Amino acid sequence: MGDGDAARGVLKKLRLGATVVLGALLGCIGPHARAAGYHLVKVVPLPQVTGWDYLKIDPQKRELFISNNSGIIVINIDTLREVGTVPAAADWPGVGLVHGVAVSNRLGLGFISREIPASVVTFRLSNLEILRSTSTDRGTDAIVYDPVTKRVFTFNGKYPGVHDVTAIDAVTGRRLADIALPGVPEFPVADDRGHIFDNVSSVSKLARINTRSLKVTGVWPMGRCVHPGALAIDRLHRRLFAACQNRIMVMISAVSGRVIGSVPTGAGTDSARYDPVTRDVFAANGSGTLTVAREVTPDRLVVLQQVKTGPNGRSMALDPNTHRVFVMTAKFGPFGRSLPRYNPHNRLNPHGYPTVVRGTARLLIFGP
Repeated sequence: MGDGDAARGVLKKLRLGATVVLGALLGCIGPHARAAGYHLVKVVPLPQVTGWDYLKIDPQKRELFISNNSGIIVINIDTLREVGTVPAAADWPGVGLVHGVAVSNRLGLGFISREIPASVVTFRLSNLEILRSTSTDRGTDAIVYDPVTKRVFTFNGKYPGVHDVTAIDAVTGRRLADIALPGVPEFPVADDRGHIFDNVSSVSKLARINTRSLKVTGVWPMGRCVHPGALAIDRLHRRLFAACQNRIMVMISAVSGRVIGSVPTGAGTDSARYDPVTRDVFAANGSGTLTVAREVTPDRLVVLQQVKTGPNGRSMALDPNTHRVFVMTAKFGPFGRSLPRYNPHNRLNPHGYPTVVRGTARLLIFGP
């Protein structure tokens, strides 16, 4: 064999070795994780939507819950048709007064967080019938269900001077306690091990709540993250992903509270989701982009894509069965001469939120 043949042989072995190593690395992060490639697959006009906050998908019933100013709209995510609304008739006036939905398929119940009156509304998943209403503390915003204790938790921080958590027995509807927080809360997640984590946005910290004792058991600083809003969780590897107002998303240990890494996002992020199969993390940004990152390992987070969405596309939900991402977008009317300010005398729109321009609301569906 000549020198040229020997060199080509060495090069061939090196290429083969690199291919094997790359294949092993990709195999470590799952069969669906070779490339993100998220793109727009469907646009669904939703002219009946006049405003929204959080989106929630029930993967078992194949339904998407969209908060719609004073109630919720339910969409079948396979047929993309409206299933119904809660309440059945639009008799809850107001702008931006319903914020989120939590569900328990085991109990067959759904739970709506209302700001005015401050309450959790419980309804049946089977027929969307309202069962009861339980009072909460003022300024109710986000909501989460804990399957370990069968308790519902609302995070109250929409009113000045209020920053706590109301715990409710999901079975009986009994209000159990109000848990003080060190600042204004934002979005929570449950780890299904008896803990809830929440971004304490006003002080840029992460709080851990024991769902059995109803006590705060940890408060951790969040490094470079300023005013965290959205939060997602990898329950298997005990990792949290907090999207922050300074255009970054940080990965945090759910065990120690240590900030492990960060990636850039768009501006105005208000929702984040984690896909346990692909290990992709999503952040929907009000600036009109969807950040797609990947937890390559439990100690490494990288950005894969910045996907263009639409105006005010800050809220999203993930279908873990199809790996599709659902983003709400619409044009809004003017804010007025100044930024919205809280006005307790305006019960129909206490925060001065703008309204959706009629007929512009759309549901954007992105797939890999």
